[in-house]
Amino acid sequence: MLKTEGEVRGYLESLGDGGVDRVIAYRTLTGENATSVFWHMLQHMVNHGSYHRGQLTTMLRQLGLKAPESMDLIRFYRTR
Repeated sequence: MLKTEGEVRGYLESLGDGGVDRVIAYRTLTGENATSVFWHMLQHMVNHGSYHRGQLTTMLRQLGLKAPESMDLIRFYRTR
């Protein structure tokens, strides 16, 4: 298990039963008050990272550079 993965798993376990279902209050970048369910925010973080990874790959290819090796999640799991 990667160090970061272990840290994330440890944090999630520390939340206890129903911890990922808790609602978090925060202020948006525009100053509005908002709330979101923790696990929705966690999925958003992963999805957001994937989106930007795709953008970087496109930009590298447009510059004529070699894109990084495949970073597909299923490939990651297969190589572990």
